[in-house]
Amino acid sequence: MRLLIATFVALVVTACAAMPAAAADVNVVGPRGGETKSVSFGSLTSQFDVDADYVIRGASGAKIEKRVKGISVARLLSVIGADDVYGGIDVVRPGGGVVRLSKVQLLATGATPVIYAEGDQLVFLRPSYNADDANANDVVSVGGAMMLKQVDLGTLSVSAKASKTKVKAGELVTFTGTASGGGAGESYEFTWVFKDGKKGAGESVSHRFKKRGTYEVLLAAKTVGSDRTDADVVVIQVGDPVKSKKKRAGGGTNDAAGAPTSGAAEGDAGGGNLAATDQPEPKTKRKKKSSNEGPDSSLERVSGQVLLSSTTEPLTESSTLAARSGSEQPVEPKSSGLGISTGVWAAIATLLILAFGAALENGRFRIR
Repeated sequence: MRLLIATFVALVVTACAAMPAAAADVNVVGPRGGETKSVSFGSLTSQFDVDADYVIRGASGAKIEKRVKGISVARLLSVIGADDVYGGIDVVRPGGGVVRLSKVQLLATGATPVIYAEGDQLVFLRPSYNADDANANDVVSVGGAMMLKQVDLGTLSVSAKASKTKVKAGELVTFTGTASGGGAGESYEFTWVFKDGKKGAGESVSHRFKKRGTYEVLLAAKTVGSDRTDADVVVIQVGDPVKSKKKRAGGGTNDAAGAPTSGAAEGDAGGGNLAATDQPEPKTKRKKKSSNEGPDSSLERVSGQVLLSSTTEPLTESSTLAARSGSEQPVEPKSSGLGISTGVWAAIATLLILAFGAALENGRFRIR
């Protein structure tokens, strides 16, 4: 009897050990701290959509191939009715930290992130996307409930670096781009714009600048299959900078205000000197005249004599006479043709008039 009981107990223990951890739960926290939804993994057996070979690669290059049967994370979210507005999923590690997956990774066809039971553990496994993608560190095993968190993924974080930032014209420069913020193992697309009419693609590219100038090299990156992007700029100085207070970029040499940084300027080319109205007026330095100096040499010299009136009345301000140069000469009184001056004739006429008036008064002359 005791033997039969012992045998029964042993069979029960063995059967339990071979069964998947059906009682283990999966908890999914909604985005932005939303509602948490839980599900028993054992109840999901009928919803399994994964039965495929997966490769687990280590950092040293070693790999393990194994057959996995379970449910994809995307299918799990659909079954429990999780919020469909989210950017990705964080799978919480028991010891701290997370494995982040983008929504693109979860919804991709082919190899997909999966949850399956292994003994008394629930295991999360993401596929290795290429021969260089080590995914061994992204395997998460838990003995109790597995925690998933829906997250909103922001923009990527992109950085551009150059092997040299100051080079000579024609010297080779190597550019390297890095990006973060995507899902674990997710690949990125890199596009380079060199500002001299050339472009490049890839995580690492090389380029030569043929002309002297300052070039702002743009790197734009995005995750494969999504519209999440970011950009960065690295500045390359080719040759000596143009000696000017104004910064010129893109190989430009025109220092005029408003001139383009590169390429031909708008408008027709001129073919002559500045117009007369555009010529700057020459600046002349005038010497301050001292009070002891002579007449201004720039004035026109006029020769002649200054005529003086015979009267003693001074010249008034309205006089039009002005001394130019030469010596002063007295003016002789005008005379008549008989040698008698005009002043004498006037005096004689005055006396005659007075005498005639006196004779009339005395009655010596009568006018009839």
